[in-house]
Amino acid sequence: MKHKKRARSSARTAWIVAILLVAAVGIRLAYDRDLARNPFHDHPIIDAAEYYGWSRAIAGGEWLWNRVHIHGPAYPYLLAVLAKLGGSFGTFTFVQHLLGVATLFLVFDIGRIVAGRAVGLTALALALLYPRFLFLEGLLLAETLATFLNLVALRAALHLGRRRARALAWLFVGVAIGLSAITRPTILAVLPALLYYAYRRGAGGEGAPSTAGAPAAPSTRFSADAARRAGALLAGTLLLVAPVFLRNVSIGDPVLVQANGGMNFYIGNRAGSDALASVPPGMEWNRIEKLAERAGVASEAEKDRFYYRKALAEMAGEPVRATARVAKRFLLFWGGWEVEISHDFDFFRERSRALRVLFVPAAFLAPLALAGVFYAARSRASRGPLLLPLLFLLSYLIAILPFPYASRYRMPIFPLHILFAAFALVRIVRKFRSRALSPGEGAAAVALVLALNLVPLSLPEGSIVRTHLHLGKMLYDRGDAAGALAEYDRALEREPESPDVWNNVGLAREAMGDQEGALRAYRRALRSAPDHGKARANVAGIRFRRGEVDSAFADMKRAVEVEPRNPEFLNNLGALELQLGLVSEAIATLERGAAIAPRNQEVLYNLARTYEGANRPADAERVLRRLVSVRETKEVRLRLGAIAEAMGRQETAMTEYRRALDLDGAYPDALRSLGVLLLRAGRREEGTPLLLKYLGARPADAEIRDLLDRTRG
Repeated sequence: MKHKKRARSSARTAWIVAILLVAAVGIRLAYDRDLARNPFHDHPIIDAAEYYGWSRAIAGGEWLWNRVHIHGPAYPYLLAVLAKLGGSFGTFTFVQHLLGVATLFLVFDIGRIVAGRAVGLTALALALLYPRFLFLEGLLLAETLATFLNLVALRAALHLGRRRARALAWLFVGVAIGLSAITRPTILAVLPALLYYAYRRGAGGEGAPSTAGAPAAPSTRFSADAARRAGALLAGTLLLVAPVFLRNVSIGDPVLVQANGGMNFYIGNRAGSDALASVPPGMEWNRIEKLAERAGVASEAEKDRFYYRKALAEMAGEPVRATARVAKRFLLFWGGWEVEISHDFDFFRERSRALRVLFVPAAFLAPLALAGVFYAARSRASRGPLLLPLLFLLSYLIAILPFPYASRYRMPIFPLHILFAAFALVRIVRKFRSRALSPGEGAAAVALVLALNLVPLSLPEGSIVRTHLHLGKMLYDRGDAAGALAEYDRALEREPESPDVWNNVGLAREAMGDQEGALRAYRRALRSAPDHGKARANVAGIRFRRGEVDSAFADMKRAVEVEPRNPEFLNNLGALELQLGLVSEAIATLERGAAIAPRNQEVLYNLARTYEGANRPADAERVLRRLVSVRETKEVRLRLGAIAEAMGRQETAMTEYRRALDLDGAYPDALRSLGVLLLRAGRREEGTPLLLKYLGARPADAEIRDLLDRTRG
């Protein structure tokens, strides 16, 4: 009878899970229709653009990276594989939806294992109705993948901890952690908890059979088996993390997984920091980045050490505020505040009925999760099935406390918030039903939820990265300057003194032919931020076009002082120096630009032309050869031919001119140069047809007509 009752209960649970997962699939299909109308769906920005750009490089054949990136490689490689299989943005979103639905099932399954079916089902329902899982699935960000991998590792560890599995089976848990670590290395903070769990629980799990009254078995075999389990888990992690680290070492930058760890630590802990990831790409980000540059720090590993030291020094100077920042992040971790970064959730929700349908907020889930942790810590389950989720959650909390906070950074562990919130809800409901819930206990749970949402914290009012600024840039890139200005006006409603927005207003005004309006906008940017390098450089550009070369030079020099490693600024300064007859200064400036950006085509080309003007043909040829290795163009081949001809190497010159014609058989300048050289070499039969073809494109060239007439005569 009991067996039948359990079977009916299991079948009912399976049906509920299936219904909820089908609902999750339906919501995602509806969201895809909404996304198709969202301008950011196929236009990734900031972190998403970084991921997408790297994935395109991988898909294009650059399978091994040549610099340490600011993100782990797992997610870009996934995108690259999908792209190689013919995938588009829709494919990327589809795969992330699959991972999202699988994540929902894992939330249920882990909840069922550690606290029973009621908790598992409650957790699944809450996760289904939490809108930001769906929101992130529609963005080219690594959170969905990292969240899925974290739950896979947790589920596998729970499975192995309940059975007498072979030690080698723990290798799989390590591989899952390793994959998550090379997606986002924060999860490595959980590794000690997993190693402890593998060592203590893997011999037979909770409730392993024992012989009543029998003496304890010798611990030698247990210890040896336990060490093998922990070793297999560690080996699985190293199997994925070590190749990434070794690749970074091989390119001269011994960073474990990804760059910017030290800089992020500094952003969240520097004097005056608000403890958040509140420095968007732009002027302020550039200012912080220049601190390492001015200190002469080059490699990413050295930058990490520089920023860690600087942050710790500033924290030591204000210990009370530094402690308050950590406390603020602790509250944010357990509170319902959704701190935006990179994308504006409200912008997406306004354009998606599917997102508006999902209504369970973090304001309810995260504080209730803390109540669930208290309940779990007091229950016997904290020494059994709930032990690992507790360790998992608290280890992750410790890992993110030192760094700037954003809701996105909490997301890979948020399923465990939901699990413990479900544990608290089920516990409260059961106590209420059995009339064992005291008024004080219920009031305490409500007070906790309210308190963690009403604590006055300094938080950004809107999206840290202004959505309308990026929309404006998107329209500007598409040639719609008027539309861009409309979006910039909306951005200025949020931040009226934003130098980055005013700089972009200037660019749009320039595109519309309004140079006076552009100049006013650039000056407004400089009024808010006198060290805004781009605005200063843009002012220099307008003055140069007006013929005010001296003023343009002064502005461009100031821009380079602000951003001394900006190759575009160095290129423009070198061109102005050349215009003013400062040839040696122009060479020094352009050489610095080429050293900073050895593959920058404009810098290399201008440096080569400057060498030519300074009568240094060998140096010009060397730089142009380097430029050919970056990108071969007909213009570069023509210049190589001209240099070889000037140095008396006629055959080399002919070869270069022919290579230019291989790239464009109708290239007039190459036709003229090669034709004239052939005639001078006495090879009239080859040269004459080329010059006749040239005259077909440029019939007004009297010099070539005279040359052909003399040749015929």
